Amino acid sequence: MNLSQSLFAVCDWLIFTCGFICV
Repeated sequence: MNLSQSLFAVCDWLIFTCGFICV
């Protein structure tokens, strides 16, 4: 797994978590 894929996964997880908490 390269760094940009890992970073993208983390951003995706953060957006999902934020959306889940905000709702």
